Amino acid sequence: MGSVTFLYAGAVADKYWTVPVGVPKITVQAWGPGGNSTTGSGTQGGSGGGAYSAIVDYPVSAGDVYYAWAGKYGSDTYVSEDTEEGTKIVLAKTGGQTNGTTGAAGGDAASGIGDIKYSGGTGGNGVYEGSAGGGGGSAGSGGDGGNGGNGGAYGGTAGSAGAASSPLLGGAKGGPGCDSSNDPVNADQPGGGCGGASAGKYALPGDGKIIISWEDPVNVATFISNA
Repeated sequence: MGSVTFLYAGAVADKYWTVPVGVPKITVQAWGPGGNSTTGSGTQGGSGGGAYSAIVDYPVSAGDVYYAWAGKYGSDTYVSEDTEEGTKIVLAKTGGQTNGTTGAAGGDAASGIGDIKYSGGTGGNGVYEGSAGGGGGSAGSGGDGGNGGNGGAYGGTAGSAGAASSPLLGGAKGGPGCDSSNDPVNADQPGGGCGGASAGKYALPGDGKIIISWEDPVNVATFISNA
């Protein structure tokens, strides 16, 4: 089994992939990034987890070129034919960003592109007493990401990772919400939503991710008979 992974790396990264000789089909998995949380003066809700999209046994030809963009918060993850502007074969939506006490929605599966699509979890709500909501988990190949918990005596709990469906992969946990006593924790990769900000503290969401995989080419020897 061959594979190549694309992670968010800004404008400098090589985002193009060419189909090797002898590979007739590929499987593409994509995770949208988690949403960001603003650093306003009030307690924030958790951000949404990224969606998951995949296409299985997609037919290709040697030399075909694909553009792969693994997004950062606010930017969807996708793979397109030929160039950045080409036809998208897979798209996974980013989780929503928070800018108030209400948790943000997870990335929406219905707005994605793929054979298999699941939504990211919704962020939990913050409360005015300084307890932020937990971030939503990112979706996986076997299910939606879990919702973040609402703020309470402590920061809201992290949303759980979306399930895996072998051999395809699962999602990632969101980040727990912080409060006046506990520091925030960054969300897991890929695509976990971050816990809400509180008392000037904030955490980072998970970035998007792409895995393109294929069966190794089979070398077939040609024999010439002298009979």
